[in-house]
Amino acid sequence: MSRVFYSGWIAFFFLSAPIDLCFAVQFTADMVENIWSLDHTIDHTRLSKLYVKDAKYRMEQKIGEDEYIVLVDQEANLTHVLTPSANTYFVIASDAGLSLMNDPFQAARSTRLYTEKIGMGKAKIAGYECGIYTFKYGEEEVMKLWVAEKFDLPLKMEFPGKNGRNMELLNIKEEPVKDDFFAIPAGYTETGGSRAPETLLPDWVAQISTAKIMSPPFAGVMSDGEMLRIRVELGKGIKVTATNNIASRSAFTTVPFKNGEPINDPSMYAQTLDNEGQSWGRAFKLTPYEADDIVIHVGGGNVMFNVELFDVGLIENVACGKEQRVTIDTKKDINFRLVNVADGESVCEITLAQYGEEVSDSIIGPKDYRTYTLKKNGESIESTWNNSAQADEFIVRVGKGEILVNVYQP
Repeated sequence: MSRVFYSGWIAFFFLSAPIDLCFAVQFTADMVENIWSLDHTIDHTRLSKLYVKDAKYRMEQKIGEDEYIVLVDQEANLTHVLTPSANTYFVIASDAGLSLMNDPFQAARSTRLYTEKIGMGKAKIAGYECGIYTFKYGEEEVMKLWVAEKFDLPLKMEFPGKNGRNMELLNIKEEPVKDDFFAIPAGYTETGGSRAPETLLPDWVAQISTAKIMSPPFAGVMSDGEMLRIRVELGKGIKVTATNNIASRSAFTTVPFKNGEPINDPSMYAQTLDNEGQSWGRAFKLTPYEADDIVIHVGGGNVMFNVELFDVGLIENVACGKEQRVTIDTKKDINFRLVNVADGESVCEITLAQYGEEVSDSIIGPKDYRTYTLKKNGESIESTWNNSAQADEFIVRVGKGEILVNVYQP
């Protein structure tokens, strides 16, 4: 296995919420990450210092005797990783797969691709009012976030599972942050061009172009080192079911790829089956704007895979100035996904109607809370609305760009 960032810039391996850092915000904080061992006790702790100013932020880490500085400019979509001991730095796009694996705030956007956000109420963290959200993939809870309303970013994260972790921002101080905190110091030399000289990606990722493309439905056995691809189709989801064929452990990864790279850290999609006959399943509801392939790679053992397509529900492109009205069941929750298919920013408003009349703001919230902004092509949001209003129409109005709308009520 190779390493993502030069000289071992350590990975956060975070999934995060669909958030953006606010403008006109300045603060500093201590970031504490606890990594759990198999028995769910803390194995070790990582500490970082965070500086935020408007759309820029800086993370300082000390790993052993080495220090690393990460500078992120969200408006420019660039991340600089500095190694002070060597006076060097490299640059990558903030939304590139390698960046998403190492930056919890940029990884926030990618979670929209494969999780469902569910509101769980509110609580105070470090004195700040936070919305609590859990994120699920099917029936599996991926993480839980406490998102500060004032800053619009998570102050606390929790991840379930044997090898879980948590993160929390402490000692938050709203104070001025100097502009030169986000500049490359004089005397630093760029290395590796626009990409790190090494990667944290598994070695098999480099062989993706040689993997066989399979068309569902199909079933077959895969052994250690084998890999295949399933093309993502518009309007079709991909369901993968895996069953361990051997008495000992089998390991595999099932991960979406875009432009030849995983959309997120492959380790987030890694699975192990400890016993013969043990099964696992996952359903991917992605569009070609978000991913090209679902890649299956077996890292050990022997696994039977069954792959099939399923209908994801009504799906339609809605251009600027247009609206989509979808008839819905008054007794079911409303699941929807919004995908930006424009080259630039897209904006839309969501509302509900009953018997031809739009539901009032007092029931579904003001317009600002029902307006979604997707900043780049392929960016998406997935959410579920409780239909307590017993609405019979779901309405999407696009005010800018073009948005693919997917509405379904399982």
